[in-house]
Amino acid sequence: MERRVARFWALQLLWLVLPVSALIAAYLGYAHIRLTHGLGSFESICLLGEMFDCDAVNTSRYSELFGVPISFFALPLYAVMLFLVQPATFETQRGRKARRALSLLALWVVGFSGFLAWKSAVEIEAWCLFCVGLYAAHSLVLLLVLIPPGARLPGLPAGRELVWSATIFTTLMLSVGLGSTFFAVQLDQMAMVDLELAATESDSVRLQFEERPGGKVKLSTVVGDAPPADHNPSTGPLDAEVVVVEFADFECGHCRKLRSTMAPIKERYAEQVRFVFKHFPMDKACNPHLNRTHHARACAAAYASQCAEHQGAFWPYHDLLFKNQKSLEDEDLRHYAESLGLDLGEFDACLASDRVREEVGSDLTVGGELALSGIPRTYVNRRQFRGAVSSAILDAAIRVELGEVALDAEGRVETRREIAVGTPLSSGVVEMSQIQVGKLEFWMDAVEAGLSTGGGAVTVAGESPASASWSTADKACRAAGKRTCSQEEWLAACTGHQPVDSDGDGAFVDDYLDGRMYPYGEHYMRGVCWDSGDPDKNGVLATGKRGACKSPEGVYDLVGNIEEWVGRTPESAALVGGGWSAQDRASCGASSVRFGAGYQSSGTGFRCCADTQIAGGSTSVVAVEDPFVEVGMKLPELSGLDLAGEPVEVVDFSGKVVLVNFWASWCVPCERELLFLARLQREIGQGLQVLSINVDRDSDQARPILARLQLPFPVLMDADADMLARFNASSLPMNVLVGAKGEVLERHAGFDDVWARDVRKHVTELLEAQ
Repeated sequence: MERRVARFWALQLLWLVLPVSALIAAYLGYAHIRLTHGLGSFESICLLGEMFDCDAVNTSRYSELFGVPISFFALPLYAVMLFLVQPATFETQRGRKARRALSLLALWVVGFSGFLAWKSAVEIEAWCLFCVGLYAAHSLVLLLVLIPPGARLPGLPAGRELVWSATIFTTLMLSVGLGSTFFAVQLDQMAMVDLELAATESDSVRLQFEERPGGKVKLSTVVGDAPPADHNPSTGPLDAEVVVVEFADFECGHCRKLRSTMAPIKERYAEQVRFVFKHFPMDKACNPHLNRTHHARACAAAYASQCAEHQGAFWPYHDLLFKNQKSLEDEDLRHYAESLGLDLGEFDACLASDRVREEVGSDLTVGGELALSGIPRTYVNRRQFRGAVSSAILDAAIRVELGEVALDAEGRVETRREIAVGTPLSSGVVEMSQIQVGKLEFWMDAVEAGLSTGGGAVTVAGESPASASWSTADKACRAAGKRTCSQEEWLAACTGHQPVDSDGDGAFVDDYLDGRMYPYGEHYMRGVCWDSGDPDKNGVLATGKRGACKSPEGVYDLVGNIEEWVGRTPESAALVGGGWSAQDRASCGASSVRFGAGYQSSGTGFRCCADTQIAGGSTSVVAVEDPFVEVGMKLPELSGLDLAGEPVEVVDFSGKVVLVNFWASWCVPCERELLFLARLQREIGQGLQVLSINVDRDSDQARPILARLQLPFPVLMDADADMLARFNASSLPMNVLVGAKGEVLERHAGFDDVWARDVRKHVTELLEAQ
């Protein structure tokens, strides 16, 4: 009879610890899917404040891998460990190997737990109590495994156990992966937040909607009292049976989204429901319930909006603040009051008074009593909803409170949604559209441009837009007898309002946004345009594919899909509209002037304008080969000017390992990376060559950084972003590692300690292999 190993009871305890760990891990995975794919009413049961926020941790970028919640990966490991417990309790060769395998798995889960705990502390700045419980359980598992003898040296199990362990792990991992994917898809189909919003009156003129069932959803069971106060702005009957109270601040991106989801609900229930706005600015300057400031201008914006309320203009002022969230300085707040025709003397006196501070403070007191840890928060009567809750959820909750529908035995209710529908354009040449806005009158390509065999711009429905720099766009438009659209023209076509150069600098994309925020209307409708794709998995759609994404004049895809180059000159070149993954940020106000006219990526394109209608031209769109440098290709010649404008003799790279680094003064992590690269260059010496390339449009912005750092490697200036464009870079810093034979070995965007450690190791290995 086989003899039991000494202190085998410790291993037997794993039959308790591991199943409990599996339950915690399963709940975390379930919660992750509900949070990232659900309708917006779900929140975990351990949301205890800003510090202990399971939802913040469980939706961070470390919470899933390959689309599967990270906690689900632990379930097959637990199963394998439980399988190994039985042979491990015996004092045999198989038992010793099983114990060594248990210690290997236990060390792995403890090490990975340490990594996640570090990320929670340093990067996420919040803790998940369930996660902490798992970390503690993993440490206990390691202790229990090491108590019996023969487990101090990690190793693999015996052959039979190894095969069974691999089979169990693979089978369960596939099952967990497929199951989580199926669950997520089901939630997505239920939610359909993509296109659920009903149209406002102005939108419905252009968009057609189909009402469809939205699936059943369990409404939030969290409750709280947030009674309206006399100073709170509101719409709807004062004696309404249902009161919807919204806590928000004007610098909050999710609050801006809630504005859009709330808009059709306000219209639908205008005669039945009272909608109330309460302030909860995430700014320590006025909010004593915060540990730190999240939105530095939120208090000032809240005070200004209350002063607008005193003159009966809160809601239009509220819309202007959300529309221009990046412009909330004192002069901006006063400008919005002036644009609405408010009495500026009264407005200024109001801002200087204690009255508005007391009103906002009163709302903050209520928010504190409700233990609000973030915004937006919405209360339908007493039922609380977190985040930018969808219109379908709000509609269902209101109907329940009105008695129109009832919750089932499980507390669920059927939702309804309205889908914006539009017929895609038929394949073929698309003619230009005439735009008349204010004093502006011009013609604009109705779809994004492609390129013909001669390099001219062509507009053909059903084809992929051309990837282009501003320089390419300018040449292509000229070849077609047109020109690049000016900033003013593009904004006029998108907003339906003649832009004003408020600051007199000749640019329009940096001024206040007037008119509609999206080409299809004032409020965001996720999915009407191609604006909600995965940046790692998706790309551009064919022109005219989203039939509903058009302006009243019939111009398609002004927002979403690709960022479009505008500007008559290289100096005025700007990217506008937002791309396929920008979500509600893909708007008429989306713009960037960070990169020069030579910048190009797979998500940048263009359309042309003209003073008179120009025929669409050829139906033949050339599939232009991507000009980008990818892994495995040879590093192209990189040469240019230094900060003084003098030509740089690029060092002979032959036989050296090369690190090419792209950076800009406005990039927050770039300076940290430059310091790291300087240390690396000095430590390794001649075998390594760092080449730094600055892409600021104005080289003067780089001068203070370079003077301070005194870098030990050459720095080229790439104001037009021509060199950057070769690497299809969408974010900075961008790093390219090149081997001694000149081949590109890897590309990496961003900077963190993990990459710094890995690239140091990789460079060292490459040099040792020479």
